[in-house]
Amino acid sequence: MPLGFNMFPAFGRRITEFAMSDDKNVGKAVFDMGSMVIDAFNPLGSATFAQTLAPTLIDPVIALAENKDFSGKPISRDDLNSLNPTPGYTRAKENASAVSTGLAYAINFLSGGTDFKKGAISPTPDQIDYLIGQVTGGVGREALKVEKAVTSVASGEELATFNVPVLGRMIGDVKQKTVETSRFYENVKTLNEHQHEIEGRLKAGEDINEYLSDHPEALMYKYADQVYNKVNDMKRIRRTMKEQGMSSSDLQIYDENILMMMTVLNEAIRDMKATR
Repeated sequence: MPLGFNMFPAFGRRITEFAMSDDKNVGKAVFDMGSMVIDAFNPLGSATFAQTLAPTLIDPVIALAENKDFSGKPISRDDLNSLNPTPGYTRAKENASAVSTGLAYAINFLSGGTDFKKGAISPTPDQIDYLIGQVTGGVGREALKVEKAVTSVASGEELATFNVPVLGRMIGDVKQKTVETSRFYENVKTLNEHQHEIEGRLKAGEDINEYLSDHPEALMYKYADQVYNKVNDMKRIRRTMKEQGMSSSDLQIYDENILMMMTVLNEAIRDMKATR
């Protein structure tokens, strides 16, 4: 869009995100809105200061290093614990292309990794998809969407609306599996931050009652760790089931069980926040 005009759809998206969010952080929302207005009139059109300063040729490298695309959204799913790294191919988001998933597995294996251990080089499928899209442009990105759509039809798995060829840029669904999954990982990350705050205050001999009054969901971090570990275990089992030729219907049932665990945690956190 012409300079400044992309502010209008972005404004609507940010308002919708705030309305649908369980955590109504007004300060962060106002800051994001202000940044969005500034970015809309930025003739260099980058999501971060580093990407703005970097030459266009190396923008994809900077974006991958910061894990932020042009809109500031995460490109791939990070390891929640840097001291317990996982292979990149295991952190694929929903509907990552089969080509990139295979490449991510191969790169991890060839660089000394295994099915369970991270190699010297271990990109996620989403990072590879991002690079393919940057190198090949719009045609490449739409080709990846076609591949994902065909794979989705063949496997019977849900296709995220943003991966629908051509129309994916204009439609969306806030109740999709991908939305619930993203909310789950964001909740786990936030609860880890609460854990650091609580444990830090306790070590310093400070009172935590006021903090828990403002964030009653914070005490759920141990439960969240258990669910997160269980989800990871179930996803590993699912990969093995798929490799062994398990039927699509059985895999779908397993996916529904994983999604149910995520949804239960998300709803529990939302209910706890409502008690503030």
